[in-house]
Amino acid sequence: MRVVKKELPSGQLVECEEFFVKYKNYSYLHCEWATVAQLERDKRIHQKLKRFKTKMSQMRHFFHEDEEPFNPDYVEVDRILDESHSVDKDNGEVGNPKFGGD
Repeated sequence: MRVVKKELPSGQLVECEEFFVKYKNYSYLHCEWATVAQLERDKRIHQKLKRFKTKMSQMRHFFHEDEEPFNPDYVEVDRILDESHSVDKDNGEVGNPKFGGD
């Protein structure tokens, strides 16, 4: 979680909480910072955030602010074991994996 300053259309700066999110059934390559407003498509988001904040307050002494949210080595493709094609239920887009390299 982080707090960032966002500018409203009126020009006023407000502080906003953002959460580093890994979406279910997506790789760590698709992790992103998202606000509560962006996450509210999930009707259970407020329960999940409450549980997250409780866990973080209990584990506060184990983490340091300057640590990476996850190991960046996990986003490097080592090998491709299989390939699948799917359709996004929300927007109907066909998902074709695009991998670089050999």
